[in-house]
Amino acid sequence: MRCLCGSTKEFLAQRKLAENLCARINSFEKVEIRPLRERREDIPALVKHFAHGLVIDINTLDTLVNLPWQGNVRQLKSVVERCIASATDGKFVLPEELVDERTEVVRMVSGLMESKKPILDKSLDAIENTIIRRTLERFGFNESKAAQFLGMTEQVFGQKLKRLATVKVNPH
Repeated sequence: MRCLCGSTKEFLAQRKLAENLCARINSFEKVEIRPLRERREDIPALVKHFAHGLVIDINTLDTLVNLPWQGNVRQLKSVVERCIASATDGKFVLPEELVDERTEVVRMVSGLMESKKPILDKSLDAIENTIIRRTLERFGFNESKAAQFLGMTEQVFGQKLKRLATVKVNPH
C-alpha cells in the first residue's frame, strides 16, 4: 500500500494512522488548491488568523484582499508578520510599500478623529504620487497627456514628478 503520509508501515505499527484512512488518502488522484489570487474570499480569515488578535481596520483588510498575490499563503503570512512588527498600540500597520491613497486618507482622518496631529506632507505626497503614477500608467507614460488629463501644464506636472521622485513616497 502506497501512502502519501510518510512511511505507512511505521505509522500503522505505531497506531498513528488507521489503515482505512491511508487508503482513503491514496484514493485522491490529485488535490488541487487554487492560488490565493483566485480565492480572495479566503484572505480576510487568513489575515485575522495570522494577526493574532490585532485590530485590523476594514480599509487595511480591503487593501490586502486587492493585492495581486503572486506568491501564495506564505507570501500573505510574511506580509502580515511585517505588519505585526510595525504594529503600534495594538493596531495592524501596513508596510509603507503597500499603503495606497485610500489607506492613507483613512489613516489621516482617523488620526484627526482621535485628536492626533496629522502628518499631512507625507500623506498628501503619497496620495498625489499614486494619482500621478496611475494617470501616467493610464496614458502609457505620456507625460503631456497625463498633465492635460490632470488639468496641469506640462511644466507644473514635470515639477511634481521631480519633487515626488526626491520624496520617494510609495514606490511601485
